[in-house]
Amino acid sequence: MVGSGRLGNKIVLQDVVNKTNKRAEMRKNCVLLKLTHPKSSAMLFPSGKVVCTGQFTEEGLKAAAQKVAQLLKHIDFHVSLSDFQLENVIGRADAGFRILVEELALRYPDVTTYEPELYPALVFRMAKPKVHILIFARYINASPSSRGPMHHVHASGKVVFTGSKETRHLRDACANISIILNEFRDMKAQVET
Repeated sequence: MVGSGRLGNKIVLQDVVNKTNKRAEMRKNCVLLKLTHPKSSAMLFPSGKVVCTGQFTEEGLKAAAQKVAQLLKHIDFHVSLSDFQLENVIGRADAGFRILVEELALRYPDVTTYEPELYPALVFRMAKPKVHILIFARYINASPSSRGPMHHVHASGKVVFTGSKETRHLRDACANISIILNEFRDMKAQVET
């Protein structure tokens, strides 16, 4: 899950890095804080925005953001957390079988993007619920020599869901995509194993 909120004041990023005893790491346009309790990561921006990730509940994310505010108060920043909201819920699943991703992409060209040279997953853009589903692929070399051309691309069965602010949307998307993925189950792989 990813959540964000406002701290009510501008933040001098270098001051955070200097005063947190190596708990903060300067990035290009923010500071990355690693928290241990609750275990999470937080990005602090100069505007006073905080983005937290690494928790599995909205309450856990809010607790992480409150911990950041508490830490900043401890090092003399005048902040208070407000406007905290869930930004993105991310889920993962395993279909339990290999998937013929090239065939899936050919059957659903309007809602899929598959460019294995650029990204190792097929992206399936589900309309209802509005969720992006990443179906991860790996190359299987069907030629006798290891230097031969790649002939088949199968998905490992690993699936990631993203783009929603509600966990129920992920559950619905999982149920919907399961039906579709079953149509593209690699039956040959089942016989070989």
